[in-house]
Amino acid sequence: MSAAAATAAAELPSANVLSSEKSPYLLQHAHNPIHWYPWGSEAFARAQREDKPVFLSVGYSTCHWCHVMAEESFEDAEIAKFLNENFISIKVDREERPDVDNTYMQYIMGFTGRGGWPMNVFCTPHGKPFFGGLYWPPADKTVESTGPDGELRSTVRMGFLTILTKILDVWNNNRDKIEDDSTAIVDALQQAEMRGNSKTAFAETLEDIVNMYKIHVLSSEIEEAFDTQWGGFGPAPKFPRPVLLQYLLRVYFRLSSTPAMREDPATAEKAAKMLHMVTHTLTKMAQGGMYDHLGGGFHRYSVDQIWHVPHFEKMQYDQSQLVAIYTDAYKILNKEGASRSTEAKLYKGIVQETIAYVLRELRDTKGGFYCAQDADSVAASGEHKGEKKEGAFYVWTRPQVVEVLEGASVDGLSADDRREMIDLFCHVFGITDEGNVKPFSQSDPIGEFKGQNVLFQNGSFPSLVESFYEQREREADMDRAKSLISTAKSLLFAHRRGRPAPGCDDKVLTGWNGLMISALAGAHGVVEPPSGQPADLYLTRAIEAADFIRTHMMERTTVMTTVGGKERPAEVLLLYRAYREGRGRVLGFCDDYAFYVQALLDLYEASGGDLQWLRLAKEVLESQVLLFWDEEGGFWSEPQMASSSHAPTTTTLTNITDPSSPLGVFLRTKYVYDGAEPSPNGVSAMNLLRMDALLQRQDKQGVEHDSPYLRKARLLLGTLFEKMPGEGMPQMYVAADWLTWRDELAIKQILFLGDQSSVEALHRAFKSRFLPTSVVHFMTSGEQREFFRDATPHLTDEEGGGDVKPQMVVCEGRTCQRPCMTVDDVHALLDR
Repeated sequence: MSAAAATAAAELPSANVLSSEKSPYLLQHAHNPIHWYPWGSEAFARAQREDKPVFLSVGYSTCHWCHVMAEESFEDAEIAKFLNENFISIKVDREERPDVDNTYMQYIMGFTGRGGWPMNVFCTPHGKPFFGGLYWPPADKTVESTGPDGELRSTVRMGFLTILTKILDVWNNNRDKIEDDSTAIVDALQQAEMRGNSKTAFAETLEDIVNMYKIHVLSSEIEEAFDTQWGGFGPAPKFPRPVLLQYLLRVYFRLSSTPAMREDPATAEKAAKMLHMVTHTLTKMAQGGMYDHLGGGFHRYSVDQIWHVPHFEKMQYDQSQLVAIYTDAYKILNKEGASRSTEAKLYKGIVQETIAYVLRELRDTKGGFYCAQDADSVAASGEHKGEKKEGAFYVWTRPQVVEVLEGASVDGLSADDRREMIDLFCHVFGITDEGNVKPFSQSDPIGEFKGQNVLFQNGSFPSLVESFYEQREREADMDRAKSLISTAKSLLFAHRRGRPAPGCDDKVLTGWNGLMISALAGAHGVVEPPSGQPADLYLTRAIEAADFIRTHMMERTTVMTTVGGKERPAEVLLLYRAYREGRGRVLGFCDDYAFYVQALLDLYEASGGDLQWLRLAKEVLESQVLLFWDEEGGFWSEPQMASSSHAPTTTTLTNITDPSSPLGVFLRTKYVYDGAEPSPNGVSAMNLLRMDALLQRQDKQGVEHDSPYLRKARLLLGTLFEKMPGEGMPQMYVAADWLTWRDELAIKQILFLGDQSSVEALHRAFKSRFLPTSVVHFMTSGEQREFFRDATPHLTDEEGGGDVKPQMVVCEGRTCQRPCMTVDDVHALLDR
């Protein structure tokens, strides 16, 4: 080592440097004996100087197996010493750095055939991966399993320390192979990404995208995966997949949108199948243990086929998307009347309780929403008292339930009533003395819930109540049963609040907050808040969250762009990814922009046409185009600029593909797959199409001028069509479906005219219907009339100035229906 290198090495920190980070996940590891670095140039520069491999570990703060590996391996002195001497170790919060997570997850998925967290990758000093995996035990471990012949077999699973030893041996003795292999891996990943970005023959591609045959093929694929008994799709583990459910509702809407379709037996049967897959899944999830029956909100996923035992973490993005799908399903079933009233009431309650959970547990006092609650918490009693256990906050033994319900003071509840309440509650939620989770089964593969009960309804509430009273040869009193169950739930919830609570990841992410704003805006005016809460509670909280992002996570700046080979300055709105005790350093990614634009468009409509949200949506969308758009079509996931502590006055946009930069990774992606969150390109396509519908230009003769939004939406779909692998991209198909309606001049333009306060009832009546292919214009103030006179002059033919009577007008193309002057008029028109 040269003298300069030795001096530089001596100045490097010799200990963990995560304590200055803001991410809760990184702070969880700030006191590990491992000398962790955050992702950035400092760590890679040291790896290059010292010629050491990089150990990259990616996770998130509420991840159960991340906690397990941290306790077993990252706190182990021997493992830490080996890592510190031979590797440069980097910790990444996947929620803060989705670019890093996505890039290396593509490698892990290809290398191991599965993904998950913690994700552990060994890289060259330049960030090229050459080996990796997920959770590893600290030491070699013998695993016993039963083979297909029924014989017991033993295999040895390599432990983390053994893997480290072998990796170091290969690094020291077979470096050329590592360099060759890692370069080939990076080349293969980059080529695979570019194959999906090539522009195809556009006219043919567009025709393929928008024809109904393709949409029916996708829905048929989904039918084959549908679990007819328990709902959901595919085998365990089962995930909620709200984007897929939203797509099915769109297919249902298309197949039932006209009287002719509804009267055709084959089409009506197909539509009914689409709706059944959605409602059966939503009902089974709501009855199952994946839903928190005491506190509201959904856990991450079900480990078994029947939605019984969940993985207990609660993610904010699940709450928002599930509130949205339950709201839409409630609209459809509520319209059906008495025949679907039980499900409609169930869905309404789910929306109310889930939002209540979010506002109670995940809302920052400044208005933003936190990321998640942990799966693990300290057990308050039992064999593992004082230890952190998965689900400890949520599970019960039957004696615990009985003790709480017997001991609580309830006015007017006799001893017989109390016994009935206890027995009824245990019957409805499947609580037994031995526990309702079978150890070492699919529901509990490692036997950690022995003797415990996860609240679970194996059937509808009315059917369970009926069976309870049938066993006692008594007539069921449904109202009394609801009252007794409500009392029991309140008592158990209050007791549970005294248990050690799961940890909360209290950072605020721009994109996830966008999803929550959309959910609240969509529920406003459709599902009223619980009794005693303001009628506009959901709208108020949505506005406060949007303001939080605008105030704390957005900055106006100037960037240098290259257009036509010439550089020019352009003003943009920069979004930042995360906020916790101040704004983070990392700039927003494509999903942050896409989800926030979607939220602002939803907020514009929910607020009765408050133009500040539409104007802001337009400006953020235009900034997204400048920062992320690829002229070949589609949005890159990563911004074309490096992150900084403070946005500079003028920044030159650059394509960052070097992992030694503060932001960059070796792979630039256009993320299109819908997973736990919708894809940013799918949402962006819809944002472009909605903005086109709101601001499309037609002259007084009805000649339409293609907007830049429409041109980009067509190019995005045309370019990324080759990446559409059926059910993996339902959000993109939703956008393609909208484009079909638009090209058929069937997008409904909804105009509200008259005084703002006087059209509220008409607006609520409109929102009570599921009409996904409509766009709303409010012309209830002079400002709105002036705005749309400039933006969409063809629509101002319908407005008659400030003195016009309150009314709703529905237009398709250049044809408008007679004005609806009353709520009954609105329902009559929309029910046609």
